Amino acid sequence: MRKRILSIALAVLMLVAVVPAAALAVNYDDPNAAENFVIDNGVLTQYLGAGYNLHVVVPDGVTEIAENAFANHVGIVSVTLPDSVKFVSSHAFWGDTALTDINFGTGVMSVAPQTIMWVYFYGCTSLLNINVHPDNPYLYDIDGVLFRRSSDQLIYFPGGRTGTYDIPDGTASIGFLAFNGLRKEMTGVTIPASVRVIESNAFMAVKGLTSLTVPEGVEELGSFALTTAGGGFSLKEVILPASLTVIGDNALTDQHNFAGRIVYVPAGSYAETYCKTNNIAYKVGLPSDYSEAPDLDTAAKWAQDGIQSAYSKGFVPGDLQGNYTAVITRAEFCRMAVNYVEYVTGKHIDSVLTDHGVTTQPDIFTDTNDPDILAAYALGITNGTGPNTFSPDASFTREQAATMIMNTCKVLGIGQADVPDAGFADMTTVSSWAVDGVNFVKANGIMNGTGNDNFSPKGTYTRQESIVTFDRIK
Repeated sequence: MRKRILSIALAVLMLVAVVPAAALAVNYDDPNAAENFVIDNGVLTQYLGAGYNLHVVVPDGVTEIAENAFANHVGIVSVTLPDSVKFVSSHAFWGDTALTDINFGTGVMSVAPQTIMWVYFYGCTSLLNINVHPDNPYLYDIDGVLFRRSSDQLIYFPGGRTGTYDIPDGTASIGFLAFNGLRKEMTGVTIPASVRVIESNAFMAVKGLTSLTVPEGVEELGSFALTTAGGGFSLKEVILPASLTVIGDNALTDQHNFAGRIVYVPAGSYAETYCKTNNIAYKVGLPSDYSEAPDLDTAAKWAQDGIQSAYSKGFVPGDLQGNYTAVITRAEFCRMAVNYVEYVTGKHIDSVLTDHGVTTQPDIFTDTNDPDILAAYALGITNGTGPNTFSPDASFTREQAATMIMNTCKVLGIGQADVPDAGFADMTTVSSWAVDGVNFVKANGIMNGTGNDNFSPKGTYTRQESIVTFDRIK
């Protein structure tokens, strides 16, 4: 019996020995009592406070928040870090489901570009604001959303927010996993034209987000940026710009097989090539309910409806969406012609070339190797301006436009071919090679005169005239 009592006593002593002394001194009345913070050489290794609706203020002098220091605490509502804190380790707030606000002082830094804020806050399903002291030289917040000061990168969007969010203009990039892990209903995110890069996994697993427009100007879309992998993802409509030049692996992969999910791409764009190569369901153009064409107020009133119509079809190159009264160049008109062919056929231009049994000649011109110009030349849409020259930057004339429109329609099998003389008063000034084109566009209602029964064949042609002209083709 005595041996049994001694054994029990020894077991109790051993148990007490392995329990940290601080754990035996938790202050349940004051969440910010010194005994609730386990601090080792300036590193807060564990928070011991217990209870609910806790507003925790970390003591001044702490320089680092250790991994898991506040993890899986269901009672913490807010945490305020003093200016002395320089580093916050990963998983520091992991799984704090009641946490709504974190307040960073002037010292908290994020010095490594690869820092993933998501790993700090994963599982913080109620988090609404990450507030940063305005004198912090490394980070800043805009309305509680966290940004990196050195690069104007949005690095973390609080996971407890719902509804819509307009990313502030001036944001240069959207960071790795910035919106990842959101488990609330985000119904809309607007990306400004200032953004150039959307990094990997940026919008992976955003619950409730059904559509997203990537604006003109974005050049890079990282791997898994918009994939449905990860669960809780309902993105069914994506609109991509012509400006994209890099799209990472699985950036658009639909691992949940949503019925009818469509990626909308501009004709002839890198995004179209990517979708085609990677078997991503896509359409050339824009949804019928898409918003107003960019900078429409720079166009003449008579041209605005036609520009809007063409924009919604998706064949207007991104760099021609604005400054509509500017004179179009020969290269720009070729690019629009190729885009229009892709829009009508629903095929990449390489497939159109194959269908017509022609190939491009890379060395045909000495002043350009633009692939759209070479494709248009191979299809008979355009000719050069002299032996082995194209003059890509030269201004475009009305008679050149008429001829190229006619040739584009021939490629597509569109329009009345046997047409009467256009009958313009200045037909004698039309170049001989352009007479058929002028007759064709007049008879088919594609181009009109310039007034006083004139066609003005040598007059220059503008962006808005070019866009409206292509939109009139039936």
